[in-house]
Amino acid sequence: MIGQRGPPAQPHTGRLRPLTAPRPTTRVSGKPDDAREDAMEEVIPVGSGVVLGLVIAYLVGARFRPWALAVGSALIGWAASWITGELAVSWIYVPIDIGQVLVAGALTWILVARWRSHAAAAHRRSA
Repeated sequence: MIGQRGPPAQPHTGRLRPLTAPRPTTRVSGKPDDAREDAMEEVIPVGSGVVLGLVIAYLVGARFRPWALAVGSALIGWAASWITGELAVSWIYVPIDIGQVLVAGALTWILVARWRSHAAAAHRRSA
């Protein structure tokens, strides 16, 4: 029907749905809280990418940093899709979250490296 939202109403059968049955989910329901909720879902991959970038900059040897960033981004991006529930909606969210983790991690790694080099130069000038 025109103007009808969602699937047609199902008659009540009196039976409970098993816990393993997937629930229908939609990413956009028209509620005002959806934009805020979607923004919160993006905090997990970006925040995890920042933490990954800090770990790479301070704890991983220079030779292994690109590999650690690639592998860490893939693992953390997949986990972020699973945690936020986007994995239940579609697999397309996995590469999106991996990309967010990768970009946030790389930018954090670069910013930390530049900050450390500027701090070292300032220390050499003052000594």
